[in-house]
Amino acid sequence: MNHLENHDSQLTAKEEELQRVNMTRQKFEKNNKVLQAMLKHTEVCEQKAPEVPNFQVIKKIELAYSHKMKEFERSIFGKDKKVAELLFEVAKLKEELLLARETHVSVLKDRNCNKMGAAEAFQELLSAVPMQGGAIGEPGERKSSSEKNGSVRGRALIKETKMPEINEQSWRSKKK
Repeated sequence: MNHLENHDSQLTAKEEELQRVNMTRQKFEKNNKVLQAMLKHTEVCEQKAPEVPNFQVIKKIELAYSHKMKEFERSIFGKDKKVAELLFEVAKLKEELLLARETHVSVLKDRNCNKMGAAEAFQELLSAVPMQGGAIGEPGERKSSSEKNGSVRGRALIKETKMPEINEQSWRSKKK
């Protein structure tokens, strides 16, 4: 009876492993479809704006990602590297791709800022720069001289927390 239970547990483990591989295969197929769509999108963007060097970087990473995904597919069938190693490499490339895409968005924003009119750029600059004299507060809000230099209570608090002065005579008497 024990032999049958052992055999049954082995079959259950094998079934679970096959289900995991099947789920992995399904995830792979989904990721591969997304990757193909990303490659097409990058190619279209590259045709529209060939002067942007970031498209070549993104395309290079996407192609490397595609290559790793193909390696991963082969590993599922036991023909290549260990699955864990490939998953790590795929995750690393995916991270690089996301970073490149975020950088690309910031490059496009910078390009759009350069096209912005002088008045809009000046307004944007004013909104980003603090008020005159470095005062903190809402625009147009005036501060009294005591508020600019720190409140009276604030200065009193600083005085309260200062280190006590050491009396030289008392220090020498304790030392002896």
